[in-house]
Amino acid sequence: MRLAYGGAIALVYPSRYEGFGLPVAEAMACGCPVITTPNSSLREVGGNAVLYVPERDVGAMTAALLRVFEKNTRQRLINAGLEQCRQFSWTTMAEQVKTFLLESSQSLSR
Repeated sequence: MRLAYGGAIALVYPSRYEGFGLPVAEAMACGCPVITTPNSSLREVGGNAVLYVPERDVGAMTAALLRVFEKNTRQRLINAGLEQCRQFSWTTMAEQVKTFLLESSQSLSR
C-alpha cells in the first residue's frame, strides 16, 4: 500500500458513507494528498488536511485533482496530512478498547 499511495498523484475517495475512513488515514500517512467527500466520518479523519468535494460533482473532483498538481497546494496537503494522521494509531485504539472492556467487566461484576 505504501508504494501505491506514495506513487499516486492523490487518493480520490468519493464515499457516500464511512465507518471510519481508513483509506484516507492510510493515504495521509504515506504522504499522499486526499480528495474526498465531507460525509460521515471523513471530516473527522481528514480534518483540514484534505480537499473536500460534493460526492456527485465530477467538475469539483476534476478541479480538486488539478489543484493537487499545484506545487504549493500539493505540499500543503502532504504536510497537513502527515500531521493529521498522527492523531490516529492502532496502539491508542487498542488501549481505549482495553480500558472500555475492563471498565465494562468491572461494572457487570458488581
